[in-house]
Amino acid sequence: MSYLVLARKYRPRTFEEVRGQEVVTRTLTGAITDERVGHAYLLSGPRGTGKTTIARILAKALNCEKGPTATPCGKCDRCVDADRGADADVIEIDAASNNGVDEVRALREQAAYNPMRGRYKVYLIDEVHMLSKAAFNALLKTLEEPPPHVKFLFATTEKNKVPDTILSRCQVLQLDPIPELVISAHLDEVFKTEKIKAAEGVTEGVARMARGGMRDALSIADRLISLAGKDLSLEDLERLSSTRSGDALALLEHTLNGDGPALLEALPSVEGSEAELTDELLNCARGCLLLAHCGEATPLVDAVDETRARMTTLGTSLGSARAEVWLEELLLCRERIHALTIHGRSILESTLLMLARGSDTLPLGDLVARMTALETSLRAGGAGTRAQSSAAPLRTSAPPQAAAPVTPSKAAAEPPKKAKKPKPEPETLAPQAPPEANEASSPRRKRTEADRRAARSSSAEAWSAFLEDLDQSARGLSDVIRRKARLVTLESERAVVRTADLLDEERALLADARNRRTLSKVLTSVLGREVSIEIEDTDEIRPGADDEYTKQVADLFDGRIED
Repeated sequence: MSYLVLARKYRPRTFEEVRGQEVVTRTLTGAITDERVGHAYLLSGPRGTGKTTIARILAKALNCEKGPTATPCGKCDRCVDADRGADADVIEIDAASNNGVDEVRALREQAAYNPMRGRYKVYLIDEVHMLSKAAFNALLKTLEEPPPHVKFLFATTEKNKVPDTILSRCQVLQLDPIPELVISAHLDEVFKTEKIKAAEGVTEGVARMARGGMRDALSIADRLISLAGKDLSLEDLERLSSTRSGDALALLEHTLNGDGPALLEALPSVEGSEAELTDELLNCARGCLLLAHCGEATPLVDAVDETRARMTTLGTSLGSARAEVWLEELLLCRERIHALTIHGRSILESTLLMLARGSDTLPLGDLVARMTALETSLRAGGAGTRAQSSAAPLRTSAPPQAAAPVTPSKAAAEPPKKAKKPKPEPETLAPQAPPEANEASSPRRKRTEADRRAARSSSAEAWSAFLEDLDQSARGLSDVIRRKARLVTLESERAVVRTADLLDEERALLADARNRRTLSKVLTSVLGREVSIEIEDTDEIRPGADDEYTKQVADLFDGRIED
């Protein structure tokens, strides 16, 4: 007699036996009890969470001789045939191998005929997202208004790939990953029935490896039994998974402490487990992030109490901002491992060591705040030239200009009678530093109404006055505008400034939203009316974009201008 794997042997046969999907099963039992069963359902969720199983139970409940009933008897001929997969009125279709329009046309023709024995002819299409676009279109009309004796049940792991026209014609039921505690409890029942002894923590470890899938948990249990027999231990589970229990959390703790040697020693020695371990690291990092944001009692993290406490401590020490950075880096690491599997270990090691350096993984906002605080401190202390020299590496500004020669004056040769407060030198603006800090260091000239009328009289006058005021507000920004920009258009509420031959740091300077606001604010003050500045980069303008004739031709023929 052939062996029946645990995932098939313990597949639920009634709604009551389904674990971890109470919302879905309660919705379907309520629909059957109230005689409100829809003509099409789409079950969506991760693998191994019960989509196909629930669809089969629904089909059996509709065709049971005592039904339609939410509790099929399991004894009548129709229930027995449904459990054996031999019910002629339940047609299961694998969309991965039957995804063409011809198969859907055949389905439409067959749907017109009455069921052979049952009340309903049920079409169960698995992995429905694999259907082609033409097949989906061919299904639309039948799906919207099927014959009264036809029910459609769809299952998919990728609902986002199902067209909206299909989703709108179905009742969509979302299945969630099954909690670890539910999986662990079910495994305890299965092991008890199979007379298998499992050490404490084995079922919890299997549930953690299954990542929310009951079928995966039973498959892992099958492999574990084949490896260790009927007496299971944690050591057997570690050998099976090629990673040690608690590896991911311990690795993140070493990473937080910046302990590179301990981090490398803690990595599993078995090659090929990097993708699996990275998934565990992602789950742990996500848990730390949620606990840092929502507190230890949040139900969003599925973990036992001991693990939850460790993750809470790690998340609190890490901080939510840094946890987000870790999560992003681990996601990129997972993508790189998938693309370069042969170098998976090197990719994982380099990523963890980079995260362990701590200061390199600070969020950009924190770095900007630190730089701004340092520059403010240096200016407040009257550091002069030495302070500017030491702060220069922190900035990403335009290339430094040659210093103008200083002519000694008669007053400079005489000893000062009274110490004077050093005059602050013009501040070079960086994209990260708020322009408002520069405005405070140098008062802007107050424009009179006569000045504004003169500026409004011509674009040249407006541009000249604008540059003069910009010198006082943001010298570094003014230098770039003077050298690389020119006024193209000046309208009542809008001015267009065109730049050319920008360096990367100059382009970043002008792209900063705060610097854009500074430019508009200065021009508004000069003209006495609200004016916004738009900056056009000549290097990014496509050929022909400035040619009015080319624009008219493109508009006439509904075309686009290409390089």
